[in-house]
Amino acid sequence: MNNNDTPSLLPKEPLLASKKPFVQLIFLLLFVIGGMLIFSAIGLVCATLLWGSDITSNPTAAYYRLIQVFSAVGTFLVPALLFSFSATRRWFGYSSADKVPSNGRMFLYVLLLAFFLIPLVGYVAYLNEQIRLPEALAPIEKWMQAQEESTNHVIEVILSATDIPTFLLNLLICAAVPAICEEFFFRGTLQTLFSKWTGRQHLSIWLTGFIFSAIHLQFSGFFARWLLGAYLGYLFWWSGSIWIPVVAHFLHNALYVTAQLLVVRGVIADEQSVTFAEQFPAVVASAILAGAFIALVRYSTKGTAEIEQ
Repeated sequence: MNNNDTPSLLPKEPLLASKKPFVQLIFLLLFVIGGMLIFSAIGLVCATLLWGSDITSNPTAAYYRLIQVFSAVGTFLVPALLFSFSATRRWFGYSSADKVPSNGRMFLYVLLLAFFLIPLVGYVAYLNEQIRLPEALAPIEKWMQAQEESTNHVIEVILSATDIPTFLLNLLICAAVPAICEEFFFRGTLQTLFSKWTGRQHLSIWLTGFIFSAIHLQFSGFFARWLLGAYLGYLFWWSGSIWIPVVAHFLHNALYVTAQLLVVRGVIADEQSVTFAEQFPAVVASAILAGAFIALVRYSTKGTAEIEQ
């Protein structure tokens, strides 16, 4: 028998491997829509089984936590994994989740940066709050403010408890889950797709950061979140591993959750009660230290190592 007539035992080419980037993006959006709808429905069913049909009209902190987890997993993590498998036939290949930084000190640098960036990001958020959209866009601004108030209400309900067990649960749900799910989607998948499409890393990083900020529907923190998104994007590019931005994202969220606990307990003052004049020295120091450590991160990442299977 001719060798050419022998059926190939090799797997077929992945569904999206040879598709154009625009087509891949359409598939990714379809995965997002499908995952969001399916997991939202599952979350509502689970909530109804646990607390009854009245829970949606009288939501509790536990309800919000459950919905948050299903929403993050269905909207971001599942689409990212499906896309990776469809493009590479590996669940973690596309997002570089099968790699770790060759320089383990990266995790220490990221930990320090999480603290150094706080005043700087806070100042950017302060400037953002001073911006007002043109009168013609007033309806859009009003809608975004309503969305932001709704989101802030949910966060306040979730973080209102002061006991340590609930605090640890909040760290898992409000820090760890979003960090993993959002980084797999935004940096690991969307930024990677844009960089392959355009061939321009800087453009891909800032474009992904813009989408990352816009999807939160919070105008008052838009530019601060955009800056954070770009920072996470550069960490992903320089390290070659999704786990560095995951850790950085987790630390940022964890510090916020911890700060809210201290505010509720009365240990520290609400950041809104601190004037800009009082913050300014910290902002300057934050910018200098953050810049120095970002430069250190940049020049300490020269490669990645495969995780042993």
